[in-house]
Amino acid sequence: MIILKRFLLIFAIALLFSKISNDKVYSNDFKTKFSDDISLVTIEHTGDLGSIYGDINSKTDLAQNLNLAQEPSAPGRIISVTRITPESFMVNIEKGNGERRILLMSEEKPCELPKDGNDYTGELFFGNGDKIGEHTYVISNQAESQQKRFLVTNLKPGTRYYMLLCEANGSGEKINYLIPDTSKFTAYKSTLPLTPKLEEAFDIKKGSFKLKWNKVKGALSYFLDVAKDRSFKDILQDYKEMDLGDINEYLIEGIEGQNKVYCRIRAVGESGQSGDSNIIEVSF
Repeated sequence: MIILKRFLLIFAIALLFSKISNDKVYSNDFKTKFSDDISLVTIEHTGDLGSIYGDINSKTDLAQNLNLAQEPSAPGRIISVTRITPESFMVNIEKGNGERRILLMSEEKPCELPKDGNDYTGELFFGNGDKIGEHTYVISNQAESQQKRFLVTNLKPGTRYYMLLCEANGSGEKINYLIPDTSKFTAYKSTLPLTPKLEEAFDIKKGSFKLKWNKVKGALSYFLDVAKDRSFKDILQDYKEMDLGDINEYLIEGIEGQNKVYCRIRAVGESGQSGDSNIIEVSF
């Protein structure tokens, strides 16, 4: 009888400790696995995380929030592009609330996106910074930078460049980027086209002649001036900033009362006009 009582007492104590252990350490919604590396713990959750982690709804989100810095909440934005030349322009930004921000640029295609946990190095000389994907280059990625203007060089004339600004927190493997909604906003700007060159006039007749020039990349049209003087202070009214369209040859006619005229053209692109071409003299 004494032996039986001792057995029942030991059994009751074991049940009590088992209940305490389950109440204090484990939850039915979690499975905890320990790897050989004691610093690594993988938590698999089978229940609803909403009441515990707010907006975190998946194992992926949980892992990102455990490993990465907190994502910034206010995005920065590109507000303008100025000082545009055929080979460079200035990108002007407005900062968000990240500890840092990354400026990306891509030639002729929308920018590919930076990846969380990947830190990048930027260069204002386009093409020298870290490359993301197939065609995107990092222009700047500076911690706690107050810089708001970036003069980007080594650009191609008459070429469209896409830009993307992402706020970020952290660095190295913990860096976390806030990616803007690129479906709603895509920034791009074209460099100025090169200056075209006029060839000598041909098919010259009284009051008419033909002009020809080389087409330049990025030109949507060409503007023509025909003047009575080489300084172009006295431009013929019908031939002042005449929009010729996207062509490279044109017939000038209806010139009356003039024995000699002067001609120049310039290319017009998305972002503005090139410089004036060489000046040619036409005598009738």
